[in-house]
Amino acid sequence: LFESLVEFGFDPVSLFKDISDGIISAQLHFIAIRWIPDAHTQNVAYLFDMKQKQFSGILLKDSECEKNKIIRGGKLASSILYSQSPVAQTKSESNVRTVISTLYFHHTIYTKHTEPLACLLHNKYQIPIVDIQAIVHNSLNAWLKDNSNMDMHNKIDLTGRYYERNLACKTLQIGQPPYYRLLLNHKLLPTVH
Repeated sequence: LFESLVEFGFDPVSLFKDISDGIISAQLHFIAIRWIPDAHTQNVAYLFDMKQKQFSGILLKDSECEKNKIIRGGKLASSILYSQSPVAQTKSESNVRTVISTLYFHHTIYTKHTEPLACLLHNKYQIPIVDIQAIVHNSLNAWLKDNSNMDMHNKIDLTGRYYERNLACKTLQIGQPPYYRLLLNHKLLPTVH
């Protein structure tokens, strides 16, 4: 699909940036309001404006509530974000939820969405890996900066302790050390000389 869109006239780097912003922002917004995003490929629909030749948004499923929400520009409507009262949880329940949200975030974004497109950008369009890494790094950090009021450190773990569970999660250099890093010998990654 990505290649077809580029052939149709979409700019590959802009398209990747918009998808990176969209999928990362959408998942972080869901996690911020204590929904668990289910971004496995069968649960995500990408929306495109074919006249303007640009990405328009994401239709993403919540794994618990089976709610579908259109995310535009990485934002849920403010009525959705702030209308719900937080559900009281024990510390143990909250910790389990944080782990689940973290693993969903890492696995579904990096192995199912971002990594395949990153490899395609590098292999087919000769986009340097460092540029691809910078796009994803900026997608994550821009959302965290713009939404500092969401208290994300209690909702998702970006410290790195879960990264080792999935090698494919370590393909993009984002966040603070220890961060995702390029594994030069990983079979799913292009060889970088």
